[in-house]
Amino acid sequence: MIHAFHCRMVLTYYMWWVILTYWGELTTHVAVPQLVLFFTGLALLTFIINPIWTHKKTMQLLNPVDWNFGNKPAPVNGAMQGDSPTNLGLTLILERASKP
Repeated sequence: MIHAFHCRMVLTYYMWWVILTYWGELTTHVAVPQLVLFFTGLALLTFIINPIWTHKKTMQLLNPVDWNFGNKPAPVNGAMQGDSPTNLGLTLILERASKP
């Protein structure tokens, strides 16, 4: 997931480069309100949203936590004692079948 955020940052920098390269054509053919709206959104994305999201995803990558269960550390890979994927799945199927 972190790679997607880094790729998005590269894409926003590329958009700035294209805008600056074609500045004359952009100001000639696009109305001022649309330019203001576009630059506002691109500036917010580039300088506020992207760094926050990238930092958050980097921290999630470096400090894996199961976000569904509060601040407990992520479980170790492997089955618990007595539970195998086959037995656990069969147990769940039987429990659901026994309910009316």
